[in-house]
Amino acid sequence: MTKKSSNANGRKKAWFAVKSLYRSEVVGEPRVIDEDYDPDGTLVEERVVLVRAASHRKALRKAEAEAERYPVQHVNPYGQLVVWRRAEVLSSFELFGAPGDGREVWSMMTVVPSETTDEELASQRFGPIESKKSLGRRKRFLNREFSGDVEE
Repeated sequence: MTKKSSNANGRKKAWFAVKSLYRSEVVGEPRVIDEDYDPDGTLVEERVVLVRAASHRKALRKAEAEAERYPVQHVNPYGQLVVWRRAEVLSSFELFGAPGDGREVWSMMTVVPSETTDEELASQRFGPIESKKSLGRRKRFLNREFSGDVEE
């Protein structure tokens, strides 16, 4: 049996999924390039974290503090610095129970034109399906600590 925590006002704390958005910037000249090098791309990350709070407002504040600590800098396989910044966007969703197997942790509904195809929706919400060549473009954003250097 778990004990539910509550705040000073007596409201029980609930679980919230809070979504944030990050964007990368690559700084400096590459020491070497290969066929995967994409000088124009930027990597975007959507991230959802769970926090426990007494309200959406408090959940957003708690998640914002965590979101400020999250992005770290690293060097990519081309020898460039990759810097992440958080876009000024946060959105929260209150879970309808404690986290667990099969529990819904995020939901967002929007009205779209009825003629919008499922394929268009998937591309809009999840991005286009990436080809093998397109996946290679991600190399510019990898941490060389894990991926190694690009060879000359």
